[in-house]
Amino acid sequence: MDYPKSVPSVGLVNGKFVDENSVNGTPGSLIPAAWGNSITDEVVNVVKASGLVPDEADPGQLLLSIQKMNQSDSVKYALDTGGAGVYVASYVPAVKALLDGVVLRFKAQNGNTGASTFSPNGLTAAPIVGAAHSALQGGEIVANGDVWVQWNSSIGGGSWILIDSTGGALQVAPATKSQQAVQLSQVAAITGATRNGRIYLSSASATATYTANEIVVKAALGNSAWVIPSFSKTINLASTGAGGMDTGSAPVSGYVAIYAIYNPTTSTSALLAIDATSAVAPEVYGGVNMPAGYSASALLTVVATNASSQLVACTVFDRRVNTALTSAYTGVANVSGIPVVISASVPKNAKFCQGELSASSTSAANLGTTLTGDGGNIGQQNITSNQPANTLLIGNFFGVPLPIAQTVYLTTNSSAGTPSFRVYFNGYEI
Repeated sequence: MDYPKSVPSVGLVNGKFVDENSVNGTPGSLIPAAWGNSITDEVVNVVKASGLVPDEADPGQLLLSIQKMNQSDSVKYALDTGGAGVYVASYVPAVKALLDGVVLRFKAQNGNTGASTFSPNGLTAAPIVGAAHSALQGGEIVANGDVWVQWNSSIGGGSWILIDSTGGALQVAPATKSQQAVQLSQVAAITGATRNGRIYLSSASATATYTANEIVVKAALGNSAWVIPSFSKTINLASTGAGGMDTGSAPVSGYVAIYAIYNPTTSTSALLAIDATSAVAPEVYGGVNMPAGYSASALLTVVATNASSQLVACTVFDRRVNTALTSAYTGVANVSGIPVVISASVPKNAKFCQGELSASSTSAANLGTTLTGDGGNIGQQNITSNQPANTLLIGNFFGVPLPIAQTVYLTTNSSAGTPSFRVYFNGYEI
């Protein structure tokens, strides 16, 4: 845009407009309609380009538009001087007003541990939200990282949207289409999921090797997951720390829970055992004796120990454990739905159990034995037959549920003679 120099008789003096001089009779310059429209259009175009609506009563729109576009196009940078989650920065020239679309950058002094705010040049602190327009959860901003934020007055009454943060986690909205990024809660990674997890001990031993094609571990339920491939590690109950007990000695005639543990920084993995005799072992290690550097874990199995604090002879296939037969009940009278405590045969973590039922009588009799998980008919399994005198009726049961930890319910029946009933266990699933 320039002065209308090419318009005949426009009356420019030294290339500029002049007023009429009534004293000496000099006429003033003309302002052609085409030129007036052009200069007005140019101003209006700048106002529109900044996102504002032209207003003939507002003489400050051109300056405001230029300031807005200048702040948007040239990302200002400053050092954060606030605390963790409370970010403060002073920019030169100062940011005096918040306009939609303004982008600012700062170097964070501290990382955030949860919801965070930002205040440039003493303006009222406003929330920082992620790309999903939700409050920050922690870890999105790291110490000494560069952070880009953009002002949006329509979100939460005014918020800074976190556009990028070097070294920090990135918040995304829930995925609804096949090629969109997913949130962590949408990823179906189950803690402790394994493929071909195995232990085999032909005799009792303080040591055992657990192998698996891969194992999923987490720092906490619902958190990010790590998948450990080609896992093969040994546990030694006679030691403590990585590869042994988390603390103290292995229990005598009890149970140990065996965890895979993982150090995300060094990609190092190991096994860790805890005493699981008197309490259910959590899916992620919940104690205070995790070896230094290890932060993720997953429960793999729970195995019985003998009187020498050794692992009993067993096979482990993923979450199923098989052992030698152990007697849990012997009776010589008919009973109806009595609870049988099987703590010597299965751990508190067991969800299903398996074993063997037997019945006999000194006289020919109709024999029957029924096992359930709740005293009613849930998971009912039984054997029944009309047997000759002094013959043994034997049957196996599999997958009896344990809604009450370490307890099953037994009903027995013999129509004649002196009966004998037995219940044995040789495996469970956690």
